[in-house]
Amino acid sequence: KKTPLPPLQLPRLAWEPRKDETGIIDGAWPVLQRLHEQLLRQGLDPAMAKRVCQLAADTLGYETAMDGRKVADHLRNQLEAHIKVIREASIKSGQVICMIGPSGAGKTSFSAKLAVRYRNELKRSVAWVCADTVRTGGIAEARAFTEAINIPMKVAYTPAECSAIVDSLVGTDLIIVDTPACNPRREESLIETGSLLTSLPGRSTWVVVPATAKENDLSNTIGAFSVFKPRGLVVTKMDETNSFGPVYNIG
Repeated sequence: KKTPLPPLQLPRLAWEPRKDETGIIDGAWPVLQRLHEQLLRQGLDPAMAKRVCQLAADTLGYETAMDGRKVADHLRNQLEAHIKVIREASIKSGQVICMIGPSGAGKTSFSAKLAVRYRNELKRSVAWVCADTVRTGGIAEARAFTEAINIPMKVAYTPAECSAIVDSLVGTDLIIVDTPACNPRREESLIETGSLLTSLPGRSTWVVVPATAKENDLSNTIGAFSVFKPRGLVVTKMDETNSFGPVYNIG
C-alpha cells in the first residue's frame, strides 16, 4: 500500500487578494458581491474595491441594489470621481506639450490623435516637433501623420534645436513635441530626456504608458518619470486588454 503524499502547500501569489480584503461586503446583495469580485479580477486595488462597494451597500435602496446595471453605474461613477481628466478645450493657447514614455508606449500615435482632435474639431492651430530621431522610421512616421493632418512638422536633433524651433512657433495654439523613447531603468536615458525637457521650461509634460503593461512596470515608470513633474498621464492600447485595474491604481 502506497503512502499518500502530503497536501501541496502553495505560497500565496503576490497578486492574489487576501481573504480579509475580498470578504463579504457588509450589507451587500448578491449583485454587488459579484461586482466586487469582478473588480478584484480586474486588478483593482482591494482597498479601493472594498471602499466603493461598501459605500454602494450603505446607500443604495433595495430595488436599485437588485438591478445590476444601476449598481454598476453607481460603482463606475464612484471610480470616475477619483480621476481628473484633462479636456482638450482646457489646454491653453500657446501650450507646449511634451510626450514622454517607454518604447512602444504609443506616443506618436497619441500625438497624432491629439493633433487631429485639436486641428479638425476644435479648429486650433497645431505644430509638431519630432525629436524622436533615434528610432528607425520615427521621422517618416511623424511626417506621414502631419501630412495627413495638414500641419507643419519640424525635426529637432538636439535640445538646443528643439528650443529654437519651439521659439519660432510663437502664435501656434498647440505645439506637440514627440520625444525619443525613454527607458525608466537606464539613468543615461533619463538624463537625455531630462536635457530635452529642460530646454523647454514652459512645457507641459505628459507621460504615455500602455494599458497592457504590468502594474509593477507601470509603477516603476511613473516613479522614474516623477522627477520631470508630469502634468498628465496618457493610457494607450486600452483596446488590447480587458484588465484596467493596474492603470487605474497608478492614476
